Amino acid sequence: MALLDIRGLSVRFRTGDGTVQAVNGLDLTLRAGETLGIVGESGSGKSQLAFAIMGLLARNGTATGRVLFDGQDILNAPPRILNRIRAERIAMIFQDPMTSLNPYMRVSDQMAEVLVMHKGLTQHAALAESVRMLDAVGIPDARGRIGLYPHEFSGGMRQRVMIAMALLCRPQLLIADEPTTALDVTVQAQIMALLSDLQRDFGMAMMLITHDLGIVAGACERVGVMYGGRIRESGPTDAIFADPAHPYTQGLLSAIPRIDAQAGDMATIPGQPPDMTCPPPGCAFAPRCAFRRAVCDSLPPPLEAFAEGRGRACFASLEEVRVGRPDPSTPRDPARPTQPDRHLLNVSDLRVTFQIRGAGVLPWARARNLHAVNGVDFTLNAGETLGVVGESGCGKSTLARALVGLVPATGRAAWIDGRNLIGLSPRGMQPYRSDIQMVFQDPLASLNPRMTVGQIIAEPLTTHRPSLGRAAVKDRVKAMMDKVGLLPNQINRYPHEFSGGQCQRIGIARALIVEPRLVICDEPVSALDVSIQAQVINLLVRLQDDLRLSLIFIAHDLAVVRHVSDRVMVLYLGKVMEIAPVGDLYATPLHPYTQALLSAVPVPDPGHDPALTAVPLRGDLPSPSDPPSGCVFRTRCPRAQPRCAAEAPLLQGLRHRTACHFPGPLTDQEIARARNAGAERPAVSSLP
Repeated sequence: MALLDIRGLSVRFRTGDGTVQAVNGLDLTLRAGETLGIVGESGSGKSQLAFAIMGLLARNGTATGRVLFDGQDILNAPPRILNRIRAERIAMIFQDPMTSLNPYMRVSDQMAEVLVMHKGLTQHAALAESVRMLDAVGIPDARGRIGLYPHEFSGGMRQRVMIAMALLCRPQLLIADEPTTALDVTVQAQIMALLSDLQRDFGMAMMLITHDLGIVAGACERVGVMYGGRIRESGPTDAIFADPAHPYTQGLLSAIPRIDAQAGDMATIPGQPPDMTCPPPGCAFAPRCAFRRAVCDSLPPPLEAFAEGRGRACFASLEEVRVGRPDPSTPRDPARPTQPDRHLLNVSDLRVTFQIRGAGVLPWARARNLHAVNGVDFTLNAGETLGVVGESGCGKSTLARALVGLVPATGRAAWIDGRNLIGLSPRGMQPYRSDIQMVFQDPLASLNPRMTVGQIIAEPLTTHRPSLGRAAVKDRVKAMMDKVGLLPNQINRYPHEFSGGQCQRIGIARALIVEPRLVICDEPVSALDVSIQAQVINLLVRLQDDLRLSLIFIAHDLAVVRHVSDRVMVLYLGKVMEIAPVGDLYATPLHPYTQALLSAVPVPDPGHDPALTAVPLRGDLPSPSDPPSGCVFRTRCPRAQPRCAAEAPLLQGLRHRTACHFPGPLTDQEIARARNAGAERPAVSSLP
């Protein structure tokens, strides 16, 4: 008997715009000890499936059907029964640990509360058990840190706290809803390895909800692909990745940026996910499907078995879908039209320092200097794309803001005319604003909700080209909307009427309307689904070629960076660790930090074992207000020597530059030493 057996689950929400059909007649099973991945784009119903299982739907939501857990129907069960099942037998990890943990309570109180309420432990025994669990999930100095508040932990440590809380009662089923989405690639790898170890120690089942198919490939035994509130394909992970049988699954897998792929146009899924207040009457994927036929517009295809353990919901024949499988990417000419002898921007010794108080907001607290950007040097050629990568807190976004004059900085950033942009007054910077534009991370938050799309795109034009007449401005706005893939008749709509991908296109149009020479893209696709992400990346590359733009492309996804960049710069704690042509850096990284970043990228191949290639990093990123002496990376480096603590390495080399006293690929012994250092975690099974 399955541990979890879902039959005909439907979830509806009443809203002012109509009834949202989030989940539609979904069937699903999960066996004890199994790991099931649920994948799909935003809006496909993944999270609402989890909330329905847990009985956590919003007040305007209703659920129908059956959810059998260990033979007992728990859908819409009374609170008394649900409260006993939740935490004790089913636990859930949420996407954002900062909003899931109570900011007003110490971690010790939040964890002890679970054990006192569900297990009847005394406060003293509950605290002791909580310390053991924090130690088991890899929190350093668990006894000393359990009394801290959530904001005093890093993002990765907060997620470990959430995992520890979820597992306190030894549940039979763990539901993890996008547990690594907000984390850096290195922390992401640590969390997934931890979950795998804990699942093995506990013998529990896990439902992993994510949009990252690379994570699913490395962690899950079976996969369920959701779209429009239904399962479109299900089966063993190996089989689905090797032979996807639904057009939507094919599209998702083809759109994944791969770190081992050559640069080229990324495969995309045309169109947008359906509006579930008025979904298509037949197959919800039909408007985006290359195999669409008349029956698809009138009837939803049932999920039918076609091989052992595999099911698909599609009217097209399996042979037809297999023959028409899309090519992952179209190779792009590697000889990009850059001008290596013509520096558009020459940055030297760029520094950004913030002054922060040392202890809360007390007026007598001693101030400290936080070195967000600490002596960065690089050049940017005309027509070139420079990728900038590194963990959160490494100074990537601060560097971008310094270059456009949004934060005070020192040092030199010489523009092509020789003028230093650093330290210019707002009036002095004004002539350069139209030459340097920026695309921000959150597409919706960066757009004024009270302005129409036409007004948003036109604003830089009316500011920097005041002589243009109203008709000319409108014509240019419509032409730019068409260039970025927006319909000109949408000019009078507001940002909230667009999807996330469309909002990012609006942000790109706003940046390009004044014909800049340099566009700085700060995490422009991190908030987007893989298929929409591919559309935006292809758009940026096409526009760069058409308009002869230079790009600084900031991201934490190294696979995406490989697709768009000519050169890549690796930042750590405000310093440049390595900078090189993209092919050289990905093929032969010389700095241990770069090697660790590349090894942590999820590979969308179930046959790939990350444990065999990963270079684990010890501990967390140090505080920029108190960086280590010498080499700032030495406290986490598997190759650190006494010289590294005494002397800061210089950035050396010609085409391929690195800041390391001992550059070169890590040896097997060094990697093994790093893994052993990261494996010092007590087995959970040893806990009482």
